[in-house]
Amino acid sequence: MLMLGDAIDASSALAMGLVNQVVPRADLEARALQIAARLAAGAPRALANVKDLVYLAITGSLDAQLVAEQRCFRAAAGTADFREGICAFFERRPARFTGS
Repeated sequence: MLMLGDAIDASSALAMGLVNQVVPRADLEARALQIAARLAAGAPRALANVKDLVYLAITGSLDAQLVAEQRCFRAAAGTADFREGICAFFERRPARFTGS
């Protein structure tokens, strides 16, 4: 696929795991906005850490990845957002993250 550049259709991309969902063109903007709203409601620091860790997984070694994951978890565990996420889970309600 990388070398030949052949086009693939949406159902093939879904079957290969390249995308996690396919929506009709008419529903695309609404679905994108739903996903954006979910991301915006997430814990900002945790989302930033996930992005950093995914990048490191591609560019770094396993040892570096494990150290970075440990560092991120320790940093997150002391935040108000971490405590809010735990409380929301046990109280079976949506979390209200503040970015702290």
